[in-house]
Amino acid sequence: MSIDFKNLKGFSLIELLVTLIIVTILIGIISTQFPVFNKLINRYSDQSLFKENYLVFLSIFSKDFYESELYEHLNKDVILFKLDLNFDSDYKDATENISYRWNTGKSRIERKSGKGNFQVILDGVDQLKWEFDVINEMICLNVQIKSVFSIKYNIVEFCRPSYLN
Repeated sequence: MSIDFKNLKGFSLIELLVTLIIVTILIGIISTQFPVFNKLINRYSDQSLFKENYLVFLSIFSKDFYESELYEHLNKDVILFKLDLNFDSDYKDATENISYRWNTGKSRIERKSGKGNFQVILDGVDQLKWEFDVINEMICLNVQIKSVFSIKYNIVEFCRPSYLN
């Protein structure tokens, strides 16, 4: 009784070796591309986090702008709002002086209430411009922010009656 090996069906060692080489090459390609995909996902995650924090910044900043009675544009990086929250006709209470500054070294906008410390309110700011203007008895503040994730400026303009100043 002899076995005819020519008619047996299955994989030869050469076919198995070729398949193993192809699978190894595919795994190598996928594993080298994983850091690239991971970096891409992290960038999109950082962009969406900036957009969320930008909306929070706009909410807080607009509240301070509309509630303030006086403002001082100290320099191109610092704005000071003064609010008389308890109607005692002074601005000496802890929460009545609110400062915003652009920390260029750390690429962020910081906020300070009263005599406290500056706290980060928006991180990832590449460029910032804020300009006050008086137009037809309206005080307008133009805020232009460019993030480190974008080439476009986010531009917002706040206006209110000038009789408050």
